[in-house]
Amino acid sequence: MKPLAAYRSRVTLKMRRLRTMGLLIIVCLLLMVLYGSRVLMPRTIASVHLHSAAARGISPAAVHMHHVLVVQVLFAIAYWSVCGLLLIGLFVVAWLDVREVTRQYLYDRTTLVIQAAEEMKHRLDRKIDENQ
Repeated sequence: MKPLAAYRSRVTLKMRRLRTMGLLIIVCLLLMVLYGSRVLMPRTIASVHLHSAAARGISPAAVHMHHVLVVQVLFAIAYWSVCGLLLIGLFVVAWLDVREVTRQYLYDRTTLVIQAAEEMKHRLDRKIDENQ
């Protein structure tokens, strides 16, 4: 007796791709959060404090420090925006994976019901043939 199709591997190629993409996005997010919290934000905060102390006078060094601060803050905003977009992408990938799992589950359930109905029909046909 051959195994039913529903009992074979339920992980499809699309599910594997979605889960691999989700894993890569999670790794990227974790690395970005670690870098952002350990390196980027302390440097930006230190620059803001340094700028607030040096902003008393208008000198070429203060103007340069202001431009550096603006670039650092814009970079931090862009960095965390990319991190947020990756997080949204992770939610999309997770939703697509759930949808694929649900679709595969419905397909397996339908296949099982069809196979059970065919088996019952064959048994009924054999009983009818035996009774005649």
